Amino acid sequence: MADFSLEDLQAALQEVQKEKSSARLSERNVVELITKLQDLGLLSEALLHSVTGREYLTEARLREEVGDALHQSGGRLALVDLPTLLGVDFVHCERAAAQAVEDDPDLLHIGGELITAAHLEGLAREANQLLQESGVVAIGELAQLYKLSTELMQGLVEEKLGSLIQGRLHSGIIFTEAYVGRVKCQLRGALRGALRPVQMQQLHRTLGLQVSAGLAGRGAPTSALVEELVREQALQGSLRAGGEVWVPAAHLRAQQDAVLTFFNQNQYIEYSMLSKLGVVDNQLEYIYPLVPEGFALQSAFVDAALLERVEAAASDALVDSSWVDVHPLLPPALNSQDAALLLAECETVEGLGKGGAKRAAEGQVLSATCLVSAEFQAALEEKACNAARSLAAEALEDRKRASTAASTSAPEPSSHSTGKGATAAAEAADDSDDDWGPSGKGSARKKKGSKRKGGAPGKTKASSSSTAAAPRQRGQAQQAEHSRHRERLMPEALAELLVEWEPELEGAGEDGGLALALAQELRRPALAAFDQAMQAVFTAGAEARRRQREAIEARLEQAWKNMQATAHGVQALSEALQEPDSAACRAVERHAVRTRGADTADCLLQLLQVDMHEDAQDAQPPGGISAAERTALLNKLPDHLSKAARHAADTANGSDLQAAVAAVQALSEAAGVRLAKLERKAEKGLVAAHAQALRLQLATEEDPAAALSQAIPVLLARALGVLLSIPGKAIGAVTTLLQKHLNETDHQHLSRFHKLVVEQLLSDVKDEGIEQELQSLVPVLRHMAGIDANQTAHQ
Repeated sequence: MADFSLEDLQAALQEVQKEKSSARLSERNVVELITKLQDLGLLSEALLHSVTGREYLTEARLREEVGDALHQSGGRLALVDLPTLLGVDFVHCERAAAQAVEDDPDLLHIGGELITAAHLEGLAREANQLLQESGVVAIGELAQLYKLSTELMQGLVEEKLGSLIQGRLHSGIIFTEAYVGRVKCQLRGALRGALRPVQMQQLHRTLGLQVSAGLAGRGAPTSALVEELVREQALQGSLRAGGEVWVPAAHLRAQQDAVLTFFNQNQYIEYSMLSKLGVVDNQLEYIYPLVPEGFALQSAFVDAALLERVEAAASDALVDSSWVDVHPLLPPALNSQDAALLLAECETVEGLGKGGAKRAAEGQVLSATCLVSAEFQAALEEKACNAARSLAAEALEDRKRASTAASTSAPEPSSHSTGKGATAAAEAADDSDDDWGPSGKGSARKKKGSKRKGGAPGKTKASSSSTAAAPRQRGQAQQAEHSRHRERLMPEALAELLVEWEPELEGAGEDGGLALALAQELRRPALAAFDQAMQAVFTAGAEARRRQREAIEARLEQAWKNMQATAHGVQALSEALQEPDSAACRAVERHAVRTRGADTADCLLQLLQVDMHEDAQDAQPPGGISAAERTALLNKLPDHLSKAARHAADTANGSDLQAAVAAVQALSEAAGVRLAKLERKAEKGLVAAHAQALRLQLATEEDPAAALSQAIPVLLARALGVLLSIPGKAIGAVTTLLQKHLNETDHQHLSRFHKLVVEQLLSDVKDEGIEQELQSLVPVLRHMAGIDANQTAHQ
């Protein structure tokens, strides 16, 4: 075969082809043969079969057929139509179309369609022809007409604008120059004849510019055309409200003339009048250039002449030692707020605040619109103080009569009150905090034999009820008379007196409130005069009462600090025990309420008693007070303090420490007593001082139970940094808590000491062994509390 040339081989092939075949191949054999050739790689390129499977074609042939189909369809063909036209699967058609787009830059694949550049140019020519016929056409209409996306149509128009498409594009609308010129002429004619503001939307409808889609809306270039006409001086006026309203220059001139005419005639113009004249927005920016010397008030813009009028009246009032209400001096259309603003602009009034104490003492502005001279106010103050002194003299006489009547009609104690006291005593005994047992429930033998408590509280209440009856009734009568006379010095009552003395004050000021404003200014000196007159009977004991008050204030300050520190300690203990509702936490909180809370509440009550200017023999000395004395103090309090005081006394006998703190704060606020918040640094010092005091007591204490009650708070203060007094029933839980803060040996000694104390208290017979072991553990307890042997020996 190697000796044959190409020509020989071709001739041999031709001869073979001329020969008739003895056997014919079936379609199936042909398919298998082609498949075998493909598997052997003897075919130079891949073959694609048709959807019928009876035809084969190459990828190049498929691309040629895709191009022929696109040409026959006019340059635009959907990909989904190719399988039907070519009889080839869609996947092969799509691949061939993509290859065709890649090879031909003038072929586009857009939205599942093949589009030629020539077709797009044809669309542009058709769009231009449509534009020239109608004068205006929207991009959306073209996109809908040619079934293209708006973005593609927008890009095509922008690309062909000025070449294939002759027109002007504005906001998605294409206009011809002839159409724009026609609309411009219509606008010029319509707006030249306008004498009032014209709504552009209404003008669109009037001129028929809304026929084409989007023309009357944002797509129409009317605003730009109007501005162009203004620049060409073909129109006089301006567009307002974002191009929605045309305001002709003639209207602006008429509007300005109307505003100035009204202002010059009345020396003011209301903002509502400006709105009626068409000035709705930026009214101050409009009026200031017209009247630069004017003043902007709340409801109107006024002339400087009104300010001069107010200035003259204010100066005359100060010179004449009188007063003036400037509101009646102004036009009726101005309200009281306008009058107040004008008065504040006066140099005379401004000088009262800027001229130092000397100028400030010349007068002051009251009830917003009134200027009152200091001399006039001083004269009224003298009258009010004289009236208060007369009232105080009357009150003293009534108080003496009420005190005498209450003393002579004091009721005798009844058996009912005795029974109530016994019941209270039983409840108090059942709620005792001195149960040292681990379960918090002691036996009757312990309560009976213990000598750590005094007499039953029920007996004290019953015996004191009869002795407190007379002071309570006397205090109630005195307080009622005192309150009744003080009510006659309330601002409303003083205002009525001022109107009687000066009838011109009635109705003066903002909402007629000058008399009441003066009364509020005069009430403090009047009350001071009233109180000074009431205190005249206490002159002999004034120094004693002052010292007593200072002592009570100092005790109250210390008690309030202790109460706050205790509240912080209770919270810290609850968090450390991780059982806020445990019996130990409740016992500690109840004990804190009935010690620290009761002490603070009693100090407040005693301070209120001193503030009521009681007689020297009625005042309680600083220190603890009994239930009967507390009840007597509560009955003497005025109505505005009685509720808060009783609530504070009730919570001081409860078990909620936070409620007791809140009640004390509410009473202090009602009474005007300032209670300072305890700072952290001060609290640390308080805890340290408390712990040191307990150490001094523990250094000389020989009773084991007392020593344990003193040592536990010291250890707790060192462990948690808190100020707490631990009742007996909570010592067990606190001892367990201290295990984390003590070494094992010290905690064993502490637990053993607590156990022995409980056994000793519960035992009816004295156990010498327990007594000796406790005495041997007392030095250990002192050492745990930070007391060395030398300090104990020195003590």
